[in-house]
Amino acid sequence: MNIIRKCEDDVAVYERPDGTIRVTVLDFEGFDENWNEVMRGYDEVAIEQMEDTLAEVANKVEPGFYPAYHFDGFKVIIEYASYDI
Repeated sequence: MNIIRKCEDDVAVYERPDGTIRVTVLDFEGFDENWNEVMRGYDEVAIEQMEDTLAEVANKVEPGFYPAYHFDGFKVIIEYASYDI
């Protein structure tokens, strides 16, 4: 969690009872008056460092659109808010 907390306001964290921690990178702000997508700036370096560190210390990494980092008793899944558009 300390690794994730370093991303501060650029992520939302959801801890589920099954041991899954979902981390959503807040890269999407909404829509403008013409319904064009408005992307939100975020600290890309901090997000990359988080992902790299998780990969280094995880027991297992499942790559993919929603990468999953497995640890003893829990896993961390990374997603981006813009994926839901």
